[in-house]
Amino acid sequence: MIDLPDASIVVNAHREGLMVASTLKSLDRAKAFAEKAGRTIEIVVCLDKGDDLTRAAINQFAPAGTAVIEASFGDLGLSRNFSVGKTCGKYIGFLDADDLFGETWIELAIRSAKCDRRPVVWHPEFNLYFGDGPRIVRHIDMEDEKYDPLWLISGNPWTALCFADRALFEQFPYPKTDLSRGVGYEDWGWYRQVIEAGWLHKSVKGAAHAIRVKPVSLVKQTTAAGVFPVATTLFRKMLERRAESAYRRQAIAPPR
Repeated sequence: MIDLPDASIVVNAHREGLMVASTLKSLDRAKAFAEKAGRTIEIVVCLDKGDDLTRAAINQFAPAGTAVIEASFGDLGLSRNFSVGKTCGKYIGFLDADDLFGETWIELAIRSAKCDRRPVVWHPEFNLYFGDGPRIVRHIDMEDEKYDPLWLISGNPWTALCFADRALFEQFPYPKTDLSRGVGYEDWGWYRQVIEAGWLHKSVKGAAHAIRVKPVSLVKQTTAAGVFPVATTLFRKMLERRAESAYRRQAIAPPR
């Protein structure tokens, strides 16, 4: 019987050039930390419509044993879906080729997932944004009393670098970005879909990512296009439940 990896980490690359070297070094450190704890980690790098400089940097700096695959989607969601099919791990995590993992992230994410067997999408507790507009942001946990699900109407409270059971990604593939039809923000739309299906989004305490903010990025281009995430019935159901709850409170309120 073949022992499958505890987790597969997918690195999505495009034309990041030499920036991918720092990304892969951070991944190598996180992988080593997890392996020291007894985990087995698989790494798959998907180069989607990449250039020669990015390809050369991947080949030079990728951790030993990394599988490098190439695609021509020109779409981050479709690239992630394709990459999932090339992995073997029980859990899958994503890393964009210009961002950085904290050293403890993979191990703490695996530990959290194994301790909580509910359907959960995991995120690091903190994100350090560097580059254009540096700042530190704390990821909200859906079970935090301050969390309001209606936030998802106007924004995405989590970054795309999530970690979850592979069955989730197989059941719910990422939507395709189609700016001509007004559809974008593949991770925001995907998060709304899986919440509608009953999955929680939780933070891994003590874990962190570093997210590079560039003057020109896919998020900024998507925002400029004035598009929205793929449609769901999530908010209609939320509002119906809130209205029903309010009606019940009024119905049982004692007379004045």
